[in-house]
Parts: sequence; structure tokens; C-alpha cells
Amino acid sequence: MKNNKIYSLISLCARARRLCSGNFSVEKAVKNQSAYVVIVAKDASDNTKKLFDQKCNYYGIPYYEYGTKDELGKYSGNEMRTSIAILDEGFGNQIIKYMNVNENMVQVNCSILIIIGITRQQGGMSRSPTILNSVNPFLTA
Repeated sequence: MKNNKIYSLISLCARARRLCSGNFSVEKAVKNQSAYVVIVAKDASDNTKKLFDQKCNYYGIPYYEYGTKDELGKYSGNEMRTSIAILDEGFGNQIIKYMNVNENMVQVNCSILIIIGITRQQGGMSRSPTILNSVNPFLTA
């Protein structure tokens, strides 16, 4: 559900012409400090991820790895795009908000999967308290 909102915001941003896409355009927007958020596809090369991670950290611009090249291209109105930059503060703040919610959901889902892990002990099934404590020290068995 949150994925659809993020992609909807990216599409609206593209229609409002407050988005630039492509590595060179995004890098220029970061250097000019006109970008409010930079999104790089998860399937981008490691060099591209490293480049934008370092540039965004240096200039203080939020950086996220999200979606695939095909998805970013589709929702930005192009073919395949490795990176996009949001050039509007309002759109940028909304995308940051939904990205943070999405990251928290992934972290919670991973924790739940580990917590529910079941081990066999002498022919019976029981929950392992060591797994619970290693995932979240606030949970008790």
C-alpha cells in the first residue's frame, strides 16, 4: 500500500515537472543543491549507489534505495531510470515520510519472522527464548 503512495507521488512530481531523472541530471541537481530527495534503484550498480550515497551525505540530501530501474522509469514517465531527484520540498517531505514508514514496516516484518521461528526440542515444538532475546532485548520469553 505504501509502495503505491510513493510511486503516485513520483508520478505527480514528474507531471508537475519537479523531478529530474538520469545519473547526470541527478548528480547536477545534487551539486546545485536543488534536489530535496534522491532515489536510486535497488538494482543499480554498486558504483552508482556509492556515488550518490557519498554525494548526498556530503550535501546533506536524503538518499534512498527503492524500487527497480523499470519501476522508477515507468513512474517517472521514461523507460529505465537508475536514479531520480525530487526538486520540490513538499513532494520531498511526503516521500521521506512514506519511505520512513516503509522502512519501519520492513524492519518490523523481519523481526516478526525471526520471533516466530520455532525449534524442535525432544519431539515437541516450542518457541526458543534465545531467538526472542537476540532480536529485541525488550521482549521477554
